[in-house]
Amino acid sequence: MKITKLFLLSCLICIAGACNDDDDDDSSAMTSEEAADVVASSLAINSSGLATVVDASVAAADAAVEASTGGRTAACGYSDQESFTATSTPGAIITYAYNYTYSYLLTCGVDVPQSLSVTSSYTGEFDAPRLASQHTGASDFTVTALDESASSYIINGGYNRAGAFQSKVRNKNSSTSTVNFIVDALTVDKTNQKILSGSASVAITGSVTGKGSFTYTASVVFEGDGNATVTINSNVYSVDIITGTVVAQ
Repeated sequence: MKITKLFLLSCLICIAGACNDDDDDDSSAMTSEEAADVVASSLAINSSGLATVVDASVAAADAAVEASTGGRTAACGYSDQESFTATSTPGAIITYAYNYTYSYLLTCGVDVPQSLSVTSSYTGEFDAPRLASQHTGASDFTVTALDESASSYIINGGYNRAGAFQSKVRNKNSSTSTVNFIVDALTVDKTNQKILSGSASVAITGSVTGKGSFTYTASVVFEGDGNATVTINSNVYSVDIITGTVVAQ
């Protein structure tokens, strides 16, 4: 009888363990560390990520504000569109090539600039030491605090990237992924274009060749020192938003 009870207990433990494994199925195809690499590459300037679009949005806001100085009424309703390519410098550790299209619209209140809408779409690829990718993406940002009395711009909006990712570390997984950012109150210094603060929520979905699908959510906090703290499944990583370097905390 004791043996039977022990056997039943063992079975219950095994069943419980199996249930826990099932709970992790959505994420087992890709580890949280691999997901952090995908988020980091989607953030960093060196892989033409979200921070690159932030830079372009700030430059456009600067131009719109300058155009409005001494002629606010003429600048109100200003819109523009431009297309260009961006490539890495020869010999760079991280190489990239992108085709961008940006659209801008300045909105005013009582002939005073209030906000700048910046939308973009892009296609391209990058090759970094830990990860390579070919993908497309888009963004839709609103830049506020355009008045001269404000020392920083405030940016809100969405950014996404979708495509094929090839990991070069650990299991060297090949995956297709979609990464969606919702940016909240990203604060950028008007003088040096440095990201001072802000946050983003991130959803990462996709599938790994031969392993199945995965789903992750992440939070991003911009620390103001050139780094962002990324939290995925209670795992915390520090990401350099220029290089995309990931360090587990």
